[in-house]
Amino acid sequence: GPPPRSGCPEKHPEFRIAMLLPWLSSPLSTAKAPSWLPFFLATAAHSSLLIDWIIFHEGGITKPLLQLGVRAANVKFVDLRNGGMANLFGKTMAAAIGLPVLNATAVVNRMRYMFQKWPRLVAEYKPAYGSIFSEWLVNYTHWGYSDMDVVLGQVSRFVERS
Repeated sequence: GPPPRSGCPEKHPEFRIAMLLPWLSSPLSTAKAPSWLPFFLATAAHSSLLIDWIIFHEGGITKPLLQLGVRAANVKFVDLRNGGMANLFGKTMAAAIGLPVLNATAVVNRMRYMFQKWPRLVAEYKPAYGSIFSEWLVNYTHWGYSDMDVVLGQVSRFVERS
């Protein structure tokens, strides 16, 4: 018979899911990352067979901060720099509706104001994440979105072909 398998594969041979998580910290908070980030990283590691978690942030999640907690190979951090989230959201939306550059700049400026004042509103655009973050999705068969305060565990045990 075939030789025994030496454990689980590192990645699923056919599917790869990107889970998108934009993170903006509150301007009133001194914390640049959520206090539960180490717990999220620990649980995210359990889904490495199938999922990469891509956390978009604006410079708040630094390498020294990450070294304090658990690291998960399937969690990617993308630093969009200060104002980068609004820039990406505004330009993508403006292009989708065919706005000229001057109008696109106005959309970006309003998005920047909105995200600075109410960072939680980034979650209101979840259905558009596939378009907004499309350049990061080219190597994935599927994408989804989640929040860092969700504990999912071994997702591959619950996902099946339909």
